[in-house]
Amino acid sequence: YKRRVGYVPSESDVYFHLSGAEYLTLVGRLGRMPEDLLHERIDYLMVLLGMGVETQLPMSSYSRETRQKIMLAAAMLHEPEILVLDESFSGLDDTEMKSMKIILDQIAGMGMMVIYCSRTVDAIEAFCSRVVVIDNGEVVAEDTVEHLDLMRTLPTLEPVFNDNIHSETSVDIPSFPVLAMRVV
Repeated sequence: YKRRVGYVPSESDVYFHLSGAEYLTLVGRLGRMPEDLLHERIDYLMVLLGMGVETQLPMSSYSRETRQKIMLAAAMLHEPEILVLDESFSGLDDTEMKSMKIILDQIAGMGMMVIYCSRTVDAIEAFCSRVVVIDNGEVVAEDTVEHLDLMRTLPTLEPVFNDNIHSETSVDIPSFPVLAMRVV
């Protein structure tokens, strides 16, 4: 599974004294990637993610978005079939979210399945094409974002989540895991 899946955690726990390029080189070497392929992939991913000279600076100087881009690049170094994002873009502002959506659309367009796990309705609506709602380990709803939204004729998916959870309390943000995915 390690060869087929790339994973981006919610928090970017990186070696802040390293530059982005050094961190990616470390990740690739730990994954035993051939040096020539590793540097080719790093260069390709930096262009894809719109990164430049900042990759030579220590990651301690990076914004949250830039650190998340480095984590995304690290997860994609080995060209996985499936990319799993675990609340990876929470805390980004609207401009940063739009930037990441463009990048995820490009990644999905390359044929990679992107699975975005979140409890935040706004992020799911922004990034995903299909939604699977999971409550206590059971799938309670699954469909396209548009169909679930139209089905309720409401401005957001939040009522879909609230209608499908087995809790007696209604919450603004779902208190259960939500698995949302972008399928090409």
